[in-house]
Amino acid sequence: MNHLDGDIALLNAAVREAGALALRCFRTDLEVLQKAGDTPDREADIAVDRLLRQRLCGERSEYGWLSEETEDDSERLACERVWVVDPIDGTYVFLKGVRHFCHAAAMVENGSPVASVLFNPVEARFYEGWVHR
Repeated sequence: MNHLDGDIALLNAAVREAGALALRCFRTDLEVLQKAGDTPDREADIAVDRLLRQRLCGERSEYGWLSEETEDDSERLACERVWVVDPIDGTYVFLKGVRHFCHAAAMVENGSPVASVLFNPVEARFYEGWVHR
């Protein structure tokens, strides 16, 4: 198995695990926080972000990390491969209890995306794409 196959398998498993976590938080009374620009955030965003980072970077510690919920670390710019995530894309609808949110994650290699997944755990819709080599 080449590294991309392994990265795709890891990405798929991590995002599905994130979906299970989000479902446990969906339509609950978790605290709503405000981040910069009065954008709503929720404990679930932070928990999903933490889970994805632990799973992805735990397995690939040499990869960089870029997330909507994590302060950017410019050290990622020196990494050949970087995980890029939006833990809960559609936070507004998530907060309102609407089923149309997803987890979005990708792996970028040398500045180009090579694998990505979108997962809506409520609808059980999973989409993946990758570059064939």
